[in-house]
Amino acid sequence: MSRGLVALRSLTRRRISTGVGVGRVSTSSPQLRVSEMFTSVQGEGPNTGRPSVFVRLGLCNLECPWCDTKFTWLFKDEQLRRVRNAVPRSYLDKVGDKVYSKDEMQRYSVGELLERILNISSGDKIIRSIVITGGEPLLHKKALLDLCPLLVDKGYNIEVETNGTLSPDGMPDQVHYNVSAKLANSYQPESKRINIPVLKEFARKRSVLKFVVTDDSDVLEAKALAEKAGFPSERVFLMPEGTTAADIKSRGQWVVDACLALGFNYSHRVHISLWGDLRGV
Repeated sequence: MSRGLVALRSLTRRRISTGVGVGRVSTSSPQLRVSEMFTSVQGEGPNTGRPSVFVRLGLCNLECPWCDTKFTWLFKDEQLRRVRNAVPRSYLDKVGDKVYSKDEMQRYSVGELLERILNISSGDKIIRSIVITGGEPLLHKKALLDLCPLLVDKGYNIEVETNGTLSPDGMPDQVHYNVSAKLANSYQPESKRINIPVLKEFARKRSVLKFVVTDDSDVLEAKALAEKAGFPSERVFLMPEGTTAADIKSRGQWVVDACLALGFNYSHRVHISLWGDLRGV
């Protein structure tokens, strides 16, 4: 990376971290718990490579052991015990033993968060895409029902990354959903991780269905779930599991072969290939 680009990236991060323009929180406005905000390129799905402002919201209604954003929801020892008890003992090192602090999250009103997004994205007026991710963003749906129309009115493209268990009803039609439904490899009870009526709601909206797969059984499960939820193959993406560039490379060809056999799309994971499991990229 050139010295100029390094300086620009550093400047961008300073602008994001200083919280320019945040005023007094309105007691009547819905609150959002924000874990982090940063600029990067979208790393997965149909908009891979698009420059975006990422708004990572806290809290989740699932407890996936392989989650790479546990800092958004794993706040209690009892949660950690459930997560570790869900997996075979041979996987415990990979799961880890860290409990995070809720204090890392900041509360924003809709107006404050809108101002923050405008500040981050408007410097050179080149970033017009907002990725709202988590955690599970739709746990903040009340606030998003206010925030998203404001972003749409200002000409932003909005992607919401969701696990597909909570209804998007009432959200603006312009919002695009990246639905990352969880398979049995997430070690979550099917009753918690799969909500077919809600997945069918997403299928009727601007959305894609994404799966992280590790073996043939995952692929077959993904195929069956996509069919049951009403997603055509051209709107289904498979991604290789992994937390390093070497993982993605070693499993990528197998996933490509599965996509070719089923008519699914292959999604690379650019952020992992470039930065591994580093936060804020």
